[in-house]
Amino acid sequence: MSEKAKIPTETISRLVKHYLVDKQLTVAPEVIEGICKYLELFVEEAALRSIENHETKDNNNNQELVLEYDDLEKIIGLLMLDM
Repeated sequence: MSEKAKIPTETISRLVKHYLVDKQLTVAPEVIEGICKYLELFVEEAALRSIENHETKDNNNNQELVLEYDDLEKIIGLLMLDM
């Protein structure tokens, strides 16, 4: 299996700074790291649940698995409640 993709901390840092109401507020690097880890976990869980939901829907294991937007849309509500 390939190495996990990581969300760049610079991207998260820019997003957090962009959406801060008080532009004078600073965010510690540890907080950015925590947000990155949380988002990586969230994306991984979303992918795993989508795969699981897709496999129960389509039990044909001979084909390559291709996830579509609908697969994510079906699991996102419960995922948001769980996270």
